[in-house]
Amino acid sequence: MIPLIYFRIAAALNALSLVLLYFGLTEPMMSLDVSGSVTSNFASFSGTVMSKNPSILASVEELFNNNKAFVGFLILFFSILVPIAKGGLAFWGMFNKTKEKIVVKILALIGKWSMADVFVVAILIAYLFTTGEGASSTEQVSLMGMKIPVKISLEMLSGLGSGFYFFTSYCLVSLAAISIWQLKLVEK
Repeated sequence: MIPLIYFRIAAALNALSLVLLYFGLTEPMMSLDVSGSVTSNFASFSGTVMSKNPSILASVEELFNNNKAFVGFLILFFSILVPIAKGGLAFWGMFNKTKEKIVVKILALIGKWSMADVFVVAILIAYLFTTGEGASSTEQVSLMGMKIPVKISLEMLSGLGSGFYFFTSYCLVSLAAISIWQLKLVEK
């Protein structure tokens, strides 16, 4: 009786993890806004220099389009393909009783190489170290022999997007699903 409960919980959590993964891959991971201003004694100009809200899938596509295929491949492999393979393999093992124990061993091996948690932590660190960062300098501009002080300022603001929370939830729920499934196997 207990192993059947473990199986149902594990299967439901695995299905939930794949739904969370979908939204984690397609929703914006973070927002990044860079604004700038130029101020002098005569005029002031300001505006947005850059504004991005990339999802993991959009980031991978942009990396490939900008000839950064190696980084794009790493994110594609560790944050998209490995999680999808893990979820599919877990379902296959859960419903294929003769291969169940070997699938658990394969999942344990894949888990050692999974970069999903590292990716989430990297996004969090990037968020923490870029929010509110700014740079400002005052330069001298010569115009018809007069030196005019010009202040140039840039400010970078970042925020975590819903994709970050979905992807983090995927990581936790996926780990819980596989752990509960392994409890089922121990009970046998």
